[in-house]
Amino acid sequence: MRCPVCGARMISGQICRYCNVTSDQVLEASNKEAKKAFKEKRKEEVCFTTNIPKDVNKLKLVLYTILLGWVGVGSFYVGRIYKGLYSAITFGLMVISVVAKLSFGETEVLMFISSFITWFMVANLLMWISDIFGFIFRTYKVPVVLPKNELNVKHHSIKIK
Repeated sequence: MRCPVCGARMISGQICRYCNVTSDQVLEASNKEAKKAFKEKRKEEVCFTTNIPKDVNKLKLVLYTILLGWVGVGSFYVGRIYKGLYSAITFGLMVISVVAKLSFGETEVLMFISSFITWFMVANLLMWISDIFGFIFRTYKVPVVLPKNELNVKHHSIKIK
C-alpha cells in the first residue's frame, strides 16, 4: 500500500514515516467525502489512492470504466469530473463531426475540423485504455478524503517560519 498523500510505501498496520497517515486511515478513506470536498472547493483535503474505498462499488466502477469509459462514465462515477468532461465533450464533438460530414459532404473545412477532433479522440481513447490497464495492474487512482487522525492534526498544525 502507498500513502495517498506523499506516495511512500506503507506496510499494513503502520504509519507513513513522512506524513503520519496510518494504513487504517487509507482503508477508511471516503470517495463520497472527496466528491463533497470538490463541490465545496476544498481540494486541499482530497488525495488519490489506488485502494478502492468501501463507498465505491468496485464492480460498477470496473464495468463503467470498461464499457463506457470512452464517454467518461467511470470518471464521473468516482468524481473525476474534469476527466469525465473531457471524454464526454470529445465524444460529442466526434459525433457532431460525423453527422456534419454525412449532412454536408466532405468539405475542406469539415475535413480540417474532423482531423483536429480526431486527435482529441485518440487522446481520449488512450486515457480510457490506461484506465483499463490501471485496474489490471492496480494503479487506478480514486479521489478520497482521509478521516482525521490525532497524529495528522498535530503534524499539519505545526507551522514552520
